Amino acid sequence: MLWKGGMSSIGGFAGAAILGLYAIRRYKMDVWRYGDVAMYSTVPGWAIGRIGCFLIHDHPGKLSDFFLAVEMNMTPHLTTELIEARHDLGLYDSLLSFAITGLFVWWNRKKRFDGFFLGWTCILYFLPRFFLDFLRATDVGTWSDTRYLQLTPAQYGSIMLVIVGTWILWTRRNTSKIHSD
Repeated sequence: MLWKGGMSSIGGFAGAAILGLYAIRRYKMDVWRYGDVAMYSTVPGWAIGRIGCFLIHDHPGKLSDFFLAVEMNMTPHLTTELIEARHDLGLYDSLLSFAITGLFVWWNRKKRFDGFFLGWTCILYFLPRFFLDFLRATDVGTWSDTRYLQLTPAQYGSIMLVIVGTWILWTRRNTSKIHSD
């Protein structure tokens, strides 16, 4: 049910990548250079956007007594409230994206090849994202994610993107275009 957000953010990333590649090819721009610009600017935007997810708690996780667990009203449409402490995956995603942003700012002062930020985004965001999805709530009815062979669609997307990121870094690492801007 993609029209109901069935691919979570992975679907948004896929759509943006397809349209971005179309524009880059159409106007004969450097895919790797523009991919880096896109990731360098997308990751901090993602961190800020996920704060909104945290504020409305639309990514509830499993019940938890972890110090970052958040009390959530799991029955907002009923007269009786059920407040439970749960992992908030919007918070974790935001913290992860802010950490990657900090690393990117630090790496931006060093020499790197075109495709560097694109490759590292695929690995640094989607590898932890794969494991964070194991914290998703499975006991919240329609808020629970569909699973196929015990994995969410986002986890399958994460596997593919970690492979893509590894391929980018491996194949681009010895390119002659080294930047330090």
